[in-house]
Amino acid sequence: MRVAPGRATFLTLLRGDRRTMEEGRGPSSARLIERIISGGQTGADRGGLDAAIALGLRHGGWCPKDRAAEDGVVPARYEVREANSPG
Repeated sequence: MRVAPGRATFLTLLRGDRRTMEEGRGPSSARLIERIISGGQTGADRGGLDAAIALGLRHGGWCPKDRAAEDGVVPARYEVREANSPG
């Protein structure tokens, strides 16, 4: 994933914090995010999924039947399941 210069530093810092937490050296309250759940639609929904992928966090959720989205279909890289209804 290509990341803008300003964001690369932010993601690196988050990765560093996550490693520290996994080693048991960070505050317990910092482990609040274990999984990102989203519907995979455009905008903030996909932003959350992209962040989860970039940081190696588990992600998932539900999207409309046939992976329908405002801009076509929800990309396959997002681990969301199709609901039985169209939306």
